[in-house]
Amino acid sequence: MYYSKEQVQHFGTQHFAFLKIKEENHVLYITLNNPAKKNALSPPLLNELAYAFSYAAYNGAVRMLVLQAEGNVFCAGADLKAFAGAVIESDSSIPKPEKEVTIGEIFTSFHKPSIARVEGDVYAGGFLLLCGVRFVLAQSGIKLGLPEVKRGLFPFQVMAALNEVMPARKVLDWCVRGYNLPVEEAAQLGLVTQVVAPGEMDAALETLLNELRENSPTAMRMGIMAYERIKKSASPEEHGLMKGMLMELLQSPNAMEGLTAFREKRKPEWRNDD
Repeated sequence: MYYSKEQVQHFGTQHFAFLKIKEENHVLYITLNNPAKKNALSPPLLNELAYAFSYAAYNGAVRMLVLQAEGNVFCAGADLKAFAGAVIESDSSIPKPEKEVTIGEIFTSFHKPSIARVEGDVYAGGFLLLCGVRFVLAQSGIKLGLPEVKRGLFPFQVMAALNEVMPARKVLDWCVRGYNLPVEEAAQLGLVTQVVAPGEMDAALETLLNELRENSPTAMRMGIMAYERIKKSASPEEHGLMKGMLMELLQSPNAMEGLTAFREKRKPEWRNDD
């Protein structure tokens, strides 16, 4: 995490310039809120995003996170002018992190279920957000485009991220040719978890959240942590580490409650994961 537990203690009183925040029923909703700039990723926006993710990671009452966006473009990618040094005016009260925020680290360090609710087009660096979360609900008919090569650029970071979730040759084909990928094909290739018809996103999201609420927050967190470690290495030592994590999980209050509830044929009453 880019921020310490102490730094996020006053999360509720902070002012976000580029995000809207809502916390409800164990879910933190983060809304990209710069539609005039097509929710382009700038350093100030990334600082706010890292701060919100840090809060969600440290807060045991937050069990899931939903990332969504205002406007008809979910994210148009990086704000190149901002990253080139242009000053972005804002009244954000979020403290600056000690080091520059990178999108990938925001997500790989966050070990709770995260869901992207995508009802607008996604371009270029916006796919770093889709690759970072664990579930992607995407509305049918939106555009998923990588136009960089047509502008003399190349989506280097995006290509690396897409290789984690899609077949490598298809990723290269998409990056080199620069076309719009149909949402249905994106689902077949693993980028999108579920294609949702227009007007049905609320129901689809609530169905997924309710399914996740039925599960142990401790088991989900440790499972996602293990998933990230396995991606880095599948060595014999790593498998030993996975066994150790299972032993640790078995000692947790939620594991004990889950096993007891199963024996007693009732729904478990999950505790917040600390």
